Amino acid sequence: MITWAVPMLRATPAEFSPAAVGFLGQVCERLAAQRGVAFRYEEEAGFAEAELEWRQAGVSSLIGGRYLESEVRAAFAALRAGEVLPLRQDPDAADFPGLRETLRAQGSLSVILLPIRSEGKLLKILAFEYRERVVEPPPADVELARAARDALQAGFERLRELKDLEEAERRIRDLQKLETLGTMAGGVAHDFNNVLQAVLGLSELLKREELTEEAQTLTSEISTCVTRAADLTHRLLVFSRQEVRQRRRIDVVQEIEAALALLRRAIREDCPVRFESEVPEAYVYMSPVDFQQAIVNLCNNAADAMPQGGTITLRCRLLKDAGDQVEVTIEDEGEGMTPERLARATELFFTTKPPGRGTGLGLSLVKRSVEGAGGRLRIESEPGRGTRVEVSLPVYHGEQEGEDPAPLLVAGDETVLLVEDDPFVRRVAASQLGRFGYQVLAARDGAEALEIYRGAAGQVDLIVTDVVMPKLGGVALYAEIEKSGKAPPTIFTTGYDAGELTTDFFADPQRSLIQKPYSSGSLLRQVRRLLDG
Repeated sequence: MITWAVPMLRATPAEFSPAAVGFLGQVCERLAAQRGVAFRYEEEAGFAEAELEWRQAGVSSLIGGRYLESEVRAAFAALRAGEVLPLRQDPDAADFPGLRETLRAQGSLSVILLPIRSEGKLLKILAFEYRERVVEPPPADVELARAARDALQAGFERLRELKDLEEAERRIRDLQKLETLGTMAGGVAHDFNNVLQAVLGLSELLKREELTEEAQTLTSEISTCVTRAADLTHRLLVFSRQEVRQRRRIDVVQEIEAALALLRRAIREDCPVRFESEVPEAYVYMSPVDFQQAIVNLCNNAADAMPQGGTITLRCRLLKDAGDQVEVTIEDEGEGMTPERLARATELFFTTKPPGRGTGLGLSLVKRSVEGAGGRLRIESEPGRGTRVEVSLPVYHGEQEGEDPAPLLVAGDETVLLVEDDPFVRRVAASQLGRFGYQVLAARDGAEALEIYRGAAGQVDLIVTDVVMPKLGGVALYAEIEKSGKAPPTIFTTGYDAGELTTDFFADPQRSLIQKPYSSGSLLRQVRRLLDG
């Protein structure tokens, strides 16, 4: 038996079926059985279908590959207990007359049926069928059949493990591809934001010239187009997970609408999204990137739960009785989850989706983001009654950091070290600062900026530096300056990822971050704010 089973137990997934059929053939020859077959069994669907089959030459396939529903359900009662079902000459002595008659009508005198299980669940039925001489299998044949069943069950278990391993490797490759695409998207967004920064800066410089009314209108339209393009780039970075994750005051209603603007293009047409809000605005303190990703993940899950289509409903309301909370709910009309699946829904790498459709990361990341912002994630679901996800976040009553009651475009005569690798952005930013009286020292990368800073003998009052640059980036430049003493107030600019810079880093009022493309007003307000301390 071991010798017969070794090729099957060593087989790759592609080699398994022929090796298992060869194993069945050797067992059948020892048993003098004319046919051996392993049926794929589905109790709910009411059929067993031939999956592996061996038969003698000239012996036709029995039953046409399927048992009738009544026969399968009758046989299942015995199989659940692990019984053997021999056919006997006396019809009254047979346990299952319907199954016996079906087999007899196709030439069988006796059959041994054995269950193949995995993790306690019946997956397959192993059958050895006799058409000659044997009316009832002898005990020795039954024991040999059981040993063959155990070997075949071990083979199926190993096959499942190999396929799980292949699936895990495929997921890793897919994740690596996504990571590569995200990196490419971040690089493209960085360059694109630099172009937008230059266009926006030039249009704002033009506005300060004596232009005709029509020309002024055209420059305003250029600024509007740049803002729209910047918003598109921002969304790209959100979904490639390379946006700067800074917690700040955000309007939940606006962020949901921003997420839905892209979702409505990406989600299936038979899963329309309906958004209802009881309040015009509601503020929380959270990273807008994390919040939008949470909405996207939850809506995608809702759509996947409705393969036949249905409506996804988002609602937003304030819960005064729950300690001043903002509640966002996402409801679907899908399949729902059993209590067992619901209990594991937010576990890392747990997914109810079929292979290739889910990674098991979405809900776990949503839970982490929501709880990190002081909120709570709650899921209600029942099989056949859909799923409802509640995201509750504490209302934020503070003002947005850096907000001014009135525009603050104040000139100055301080010295600003401007570090920017893009020549267009560097020239435009230098022109904007110079027009308001600042003395500008421009550098094309961190290495050149470090030389200028050291040669200026403490005359630099403020630094404006890009984060990502060749030779020496903004973060490394700041670290080098810090080694020689307290660095001057510094504004970091970036088109996407802030690297090592975190929210805690910017807790120091002498450090701030501006996302590209920024307006001249935003830059000048930040400069004045940091200089005035």
